[in-house]
Amino acid sequence: AFGMKGEGKPVELSLGNRAGGSGYPVDSSLFISDEGLIFFGPQAVILGTNAAEAGRTRFDSPKARLSMGAQGEISKIKVGPEINPIIGTPLTEEDLITLYLGYLTDLAGAEMQAQGYSRYTRRRFARPCWPEERNRWAEPLLRRMLARAQILADTFHGRWQAGIPVGEANAALVKLRELAALPEYLLAEGVPEPVAAAASLMLRDEAQREMFLVIDVGAGTTDFGLFMLQHNPEKDVSLARTIPGSIEYLPQAGNRVDDLLKFYVLDLEGIDPATPEGRHNLTFLQSTIRQSKETLFRDGIVEIPLANHTQVVVDLGTFRASERIKAFAKQMEQKLESVLAMVGEGYLDLMAQDDVYVVLTGGGAGLPMVLDLAKGVIEVKGRKILRKPSATVPAWIDEGYPQMAPQYPQLAVAIGGAAPDLPTMGE
Repeated sequence: AFGMKGEGKPVELSLGNRAGGSGYPVDSSLFISDEGLIFFGPQAVILGTNAAEAGRTRFDSPKARLSMGAQGEISKIKVGPEINPIIGTPLTEEDLITLYLGYLTDLAGAEMQAQGYSRYTRRRFARPCWPEERNRWAEPLLRRMLARAQILADTFHGRWQAGIPVGEANAALVKLRELAALPEYLLAEGVPEPVAAAASLMLRDEAQREMFLVIDVGAGTTDFGLFMLQHNPEKDVSLARTIPGSIEYLPQAGNRVDDLLKFYVLDLEGIDPATPEGRHNLTFLQSTIRQSKETLFRDGIVEIPLANHTQVVVDLGTFRASERIKAFAKQMEQKLESVLAMVGEGYLDLMAQDDVYVVLTGGGAGLPMVLDLAKGVIEVKGRKILRKPSATVPAWIDEGYPQMAPQYPQLAVAIGGAAPDLPTMGE
């Protein structure tokens, strides 16, 4: 989450620090203990990891459920005992997502209050570039959950770190469903994630006219958007035009690499994932796989523990050369090509003439197969287009807010989503 005041003065919301972790982002995780307490964020990650050997599971990446799960009444889909061990108090997928959003909303509201602003500030929300059918299902659902989240944020303010009892959380959710009205007046429009990321690039001073492709690599989806940035401070012109037809998404992203790494580890050990041993190890690996992936891509090698306490050594070069990873990288490249192929001939001519800058954002922006998307020549409808990697951090952040630079790729969507001016749709 991020705030903007007036014409674009950043209001930094350090959710991670407030949650007991570090920095701006907070973990998208929820964990229910055997004692019936619900924990969130960094505490959920730690407790879930410790309980993995017993077959317990965290509820991770709630947004991915909306992006990739079945379109249906998630208010009726109960989570299993591996997530909620309190059999007498069933909870649904919608319940857990709403509770997590309540936690996130309270963190943001508390940060706003600490800086002298109202916790009831109007807010936008960024969303993946869902296809129209999924968007008709998911966006109203998300709006409803976000409106309910403010009430949960007020109800459990100051209590999240101690854990919320399942029974008390369930009682609050029951009351929420009985309310005749929700504070939807706090919600402004939903913004596609690459559009929000593009807006974070507009807050700079030098004159420019560029075509750039935003690729936002989250946990569950990779979102694409092509934009023309025109900025001339002398003529008071500052626009980022969204190129029609270019806002697309791929339901594959950082979580997909996590999954590929889990199955790769089982392959190395000769464990069949369909067997009870395989299923147990997949559940066990889920609790640590993201940290293992980050270590692997940072250090080039990692030791990954299995449920039987053996350590599997994974080498980055060999993992990247595996058929599953090569297929994933090819899928990303093909999607990029299809996005460029959908835009008008004039824009293609412009990119062939002036090149296209590629802006990588999101938690998966540093993955090697993602970095590869920002370089080299790609041929689209007979035009050869050179892709150039954009600066990792915009100049206005480097110069004015260097403390935000290390986490800018993860912050880009939140910063731009709060920007006073969002990109308009081009012709």
